[in-house]
Amino acid sequence: MSAIIAPDEYSQQLAALGDDSVSRCSTDEETILGYDSGETIDILLERLSAWKHVCEYLYSYISATAKAQKSQSREYETILKSVSYPLEEGHHFKPSTDGVAGLFENIYTNTKEMVKVYALAERNLNDSVLLMLERLLKEIKSEAKQLKVDKSNGANLIAKAWRATQKHIILLAKSTRSYDASTGNKVEQSHDPYLLRQGVHSKLIEQATKEKDDRQENQEIQESFLWFEMHILQTVQCVIAKFFQFMGGQLDHQRAMYGDILGTAQLIHPDLEWFSFVERKNAALLDPEPLRRLSVYSTFPNKDHRATKPIIEGDLECHCHGITKECHYVVTRAGYLHGFGRNKELYQQPVPEMSLYLANCSIGPVNDLNFSVQGVNVSSRNSVNPFHTTTKFIFRAQSTDEAERWHSAIDAAIRHSTSSLLATADTEAV
Repeated sequence: MSAIIAPDEYSQQLAALGDDSVSRCSTDEETILGYDSGETIDILLERLSAWKHVCEYLYSYISATAKAQKSQSREYETILKSVSYPLEEGHHFKPSTDGVAGLFENIYTNTKEMVKVYALAERNLNDSVLLMLERLLKEIKSEAKQLKVDKSNGANLIAKAWRATQKHIILLAKSTRSYDASTGNKVEQSHDPYLLRQGVHSKLIEQATKEKDDRQENQEIQESFLWFEMHILQTVQCVIAKFFQFMGGQLDHQRAMYGDILGTAQLIHPDLEWFSFVERKNAALLDPEPLRRLSVYSTFPNKDHRATKPIIEGDLECHCHGITKECHYVVTRAGYLHGFGRNKELYQQPVPEMSLYLANCSIGPVNDLNFSVQGVNVSSRNSVNPFHTTTKFIFRAQSTDEAERWHSAIDAAIRHSTSSLLATADTEAV
């Protein structure tokens, strides 16, 4: 089916991806920029750094405690030397456990045991508790390293898409300015503003898709932070529990202090810190609800320039070189008849299979549903006739009225293009 100047289907495709916001340009060649996840990743990296420092502070505290236990063990070795065993004047006392000799024997035994208790505490803190914190710190550093890699990869992909979009926008701006200044001169097929406009749309769709993928990945990273923070806090709680287990039995007073530390640590719910953080930094973090529709682009410089509007477009059957094929055809204001293999290719890959410069073509009369155009296919995708020789194309419409409309539009374009070329030639001759 054909239509005179069909509605802008690109805008409809872009709007289907989302319309929360639209990037606009103040100049013809200004870059269209979209979603940037850098702020979110940066604040999550700062959060990881804060957790790393928390674990390092705890590591320093327990490491200093372990050194103190080693020092206490040596101090009790000195104390043990002050106790004579067996008692040198033991023969003056009752040689039994319930006498003075037994008292000093008990003092010696318990003091010797205290040396072992402090040495064991120092060894347990180094071999068990501090080892748990070392593993946790490695996990946090690995998570931060992966975040930086993900940020760099996402930024590179989006920046590449941005550069490709800007390149096509600049080409379209140059083409439309050239068209405005050409006063009817021939426009090269590769510089046809209609085709370049389609190319900008294609790149914008690619850019929006990459931004959506990057946003989805960063949303998943952010959601995973809850579980990673719970893991960190649960590990810290386990470290404190082990710490209490090793230290709690030495002195009742120490037991009360370390019990208070443990109680305080165990009162912290694993997700308490995370949700408090989200509430404070809500403006910088992604919405935890399902992803809203991604911002896409429905406008760009020269989108509605008159050179980009087709004179007529629609589907026709074309017979050429013994092959009949239904294609989507467009007559552009630059004086070309473009043919696309399938309608959707017009948006996904806007490169025509056939391009006839109508100033060098002739058109036959309408015969029922058919009419013919004779000319040279200058499309870069022309593989049937790569030497660009004159070819006769027989077109078939679905109705006589439709054939007449196409015939009138092409005939008018041929006459307009031919007269423009003659006028240019006369000007050059003068």
